[in-house]
Amino acid sequence: MAWLLNIYQMVIPEEINKITFKHTNVKTINAVAILLAVCVTSIVQAQELNQFKDANGKYGYKDAGGKVIVPAKYDLAGDFREERAGVKLDGKWGCIDRNGNEIVPLKYDALADFREGLAGVRKDGKYGFIDKTGKEVIAIQYESNYSFSDGLASVQLNGKFGFIDRTGKVIIPFTYDDARPFEEFHNGKDAHYAKVKLNGKFGYIDREGKIFIPIIYSKILSFVKGLAVVQLDKKWGCLNEHGKIDIPVRYEAMSGFENGLSKVKLNGKWGFIDVSGKEVIPIKYDEAENFQSGIARVSVDGKTFYINEAGKVLSDSEVLMILKN
Repeated sequence: MAWLLNIYQMVIPEEINKITFKHTNVKTINAVAILLAVCVTSIVQAQELNQFKDANGKYGYKDAGGKVIVPAKYDLAGDFREERAGVKLDGKWGCIDRNGNEIVPLKYDALADFREGLAGVRKDGKYGFIDKTGKEVIAIQYESNYSFSDGLASVQLNGKFGFIDRTGKVIIPFTYDDARPFEEFHNGKDAHYAKVKLNGKFGYIDREGKIFIPIIYSKILSFVKGLAVVQLDKKWGCLNEHGKIDIPVRYEAMSGFENGLSKVKLNGKWGFIDVSGKEVIPIKYDEAENFQSGIARVSVDGKTFYINEAGKVLSDSEVLMILKN
């Protein structure tokens, strides 16, 4: 009951203050709880807007109850992010609020979702940022940009990428061939790092521009549950979020982890390892596909069949049963 009253008070505090409880009993509390739940649900539903497409191919927005809030008049319509949604009409993008008011004029060639109060825009081949009122707070002068993350955005100028803050001040110089948004690493420091590319190699830097993971890797896939698959000197292995090699870089090929397993190739044969690097399915197959629905198709000595995540060979009936479910 306490949590419901707290939610209701946050939504419409002037109404909750009118309610007094002179004789509290279970029935009274239940009745009020139901009333408050209905009110809160109605308010939340009114705030949820989803795109719809009419018979003429135009887009608008309806609330959770199906009521049209924004008439279908746009050529394209995006999801709401930070109380704004990008809409396109006659080749130009702008933003509306949840009442359908055009807060940002439809004058941009491209518009990204709002992140941390700012959205990237493109106009006449150049990029900059606007705030939620539509003000161009960072000049449209860059050759490319990424969204803000952890207070910084990667932008490109004269062919090189660097990072700026929300005022447009350069924080990390324009040095890199590519630089992605900062992402959080759960390495005990809970710090943020950005993947960068220089001279065809990848690594990570911190918010001060210091190198965290050496820029020596040919490829670094996304971190998933603390591990990233990397390629170094044509061999594959894994890094952890401390920037250390967790699984030796020795495989000829390696996939990302799916349900805790990665497909690897060694000496021309395929098998599977777990996140600790342990070989859980022998590296003996001539061909192997990634696991889907708990099974993987493999081939050896000209024979093709399915195995489960324990490496057990499955019969046709077992495969059909799994696929049906």
